[in-house]
Amino acid sequence: EESGASFDEAHLQSLASSLGKKHRFDGREVYVKDPQCHETLQDLLRFLRRDQSKDRPVALALHAWNVLEKDVLPLILTYHTPEHTQVSLDAVKLLVFLTLPPDDDASNKITQKRVTRQALQTMFRFRAANGDAFAVLFSRLAGPLERFENSVLRLKDDDGRLVQLFMTFVRNLLLAAEAPRETRGEATVLAAAQRLRANLVKMLHDLRVLDALAQMAKDSRKKPFSEDSALLIETFHLLFASQSPSQL
Repeated sequence: EESGASFDEAHLQSLASSLGKKHRFDGREVYVKDPQCHETLQDLLRFLRRDQSKDRPVALALHAWNVLEKDVLPLILTYHTPEHTQVSLDAVKLLVFLTLPPDDDASNKITQKRVTRQALQTMFRFRAANGDAFAVLFSRLAGPLERFENSVLRLKDDDGRLVQLFMTFVRNLLLAAEAPRETRGEATVLAAAQRLRANLVKMLHDLRVLDALAQMAKDSRKKPFSEDSALLIETFHLLFASQSPSQL
């Protein structure tokens, strides 16, 4: 297994600092992507794909440098128009990598779990301060789902992959919102985790993501949803695991 020193940290940090910057226009700060932003995102994704260590040193380094709040979320919020489709999609892929749950036998499982939970908290903090990046994110699902439901419209080649990407993201967020097992008995920690989870489920409901998941489940025997039925089942399990039947 690769050690934490098995990647070029200086190169990774150079890439992480080259995505874009905030500039002041008319008295307000605006995030402006670097001209090479798309290429830099692809390089970062390559770093993450090559990181075979269960301890995920590359993802932890990106979290430590606050890439999520500094660049990924501003990119998603600012560059969501059709001419920036590829940049925003790569930013979403990066977001999915940065929220992946740890492997059960990772030596730093508790650290990874804490970092993904902090990432979810960062997303909500960013949403409150800067704008609803979640709404922008999940609006990307509308096109593929509409094309699937309307037989007159033709599915695009990457519609199935896009649906899978967003289902994985929802699953990641639900796992990140779970109460930490190592401190499950502490009342304040448990209460904070319950608030975080409640906020997440409310957001998914308000943005009609739960409706979309229900539609996918209804059509789970058809492609592209049939290929991700296990992911759908896991997502619904996470949604309902803490609910008693009388609450449903």
